[in-house]
Amino acid sequence: MGKDAFRFKQFTVLHNHCAMKVGADAVLLGAWANCTHCRTVLDIGTGSGIIALMLAQRTNADTHIFGIEIDHAAYLQACSNVQNSPWPQKIALMHGDFVHVNELARHNYLPAGFDLIVTNPPYFQNHLLPPDAKRAGARHSTTLTHRQLLTGAANLLNPGGFFCAIIPADAFEGFMQIAQTEAGLHAQQVVAVKTLPHKPVSRFLLQMGKTQQHCTTAELITGGAHPTQFTPQCKALTAPFYLHL
Repeated sequence: MGKDAFRFKQFTVLHNHCAMKVGADAVLLGAWANCTHCRTVLDIGTGSGIIALMLAQRTNADTHIFGIEIDHAAYLQACSNVQNSPWPQKIALMHGDFVHVNELARHNYLPAGFDLIVTNPPYFQNHLLPPDAKRAGARHSTTLTHRQLLTGAANLLNPGGFFCAIIPADAFEGFMQIAQTEAGLHAQQVVAVKTLPHKPVSRFLLQMGKTQQHCTTAELITGGAHPTQFTPQCKALTAPFYLHL
């Protein structure tokens, strides 16, 4: 459909007005995040709405999915994507800053707690900022720090709920330290993502919760950037979504 849109098996995502386009990180997280038995879901920094839409496809009809996006153009495009999807009744989006999320909950714009919170968060905290201000806000922790993200998510997570994220490898240790020491979130599942077996880890898929338990670890080899290059493991994970699989 061209560079302005990304077509999946059950829905299409327009992303030409979003600073960050649909990419493998969002698809991996949307396909992997544990949404079993979740009644309330929050997608922080929803962007084009891709992860919210993937979770809408994976969850029961009575699941309520909320997305919050600080960039107005991206928010409007996400609203359009949701309205044109099979699940407009399941997804509610709002234009706002997650830093002020407690105010949104107090005014009943959001539930007081969530069974699942997901995010493909700002990253590259220590890298040089790109010249495009919108892209900087989407790719870098300039408007939402990892500390604000983790402590805010922990405050909204229901007992027994899951916080799931995808994090670049070079941010992993710092992210985990903040989660454990300041947000009271503990790792439950960690998946190291590589393109090929001999390549270094590029990303980590994380599931955290408020209760300490044995943390399971695994490795996901994608095989490449395009779905036709994927390994059987990665194809199995993403086959419900990609047209090529």
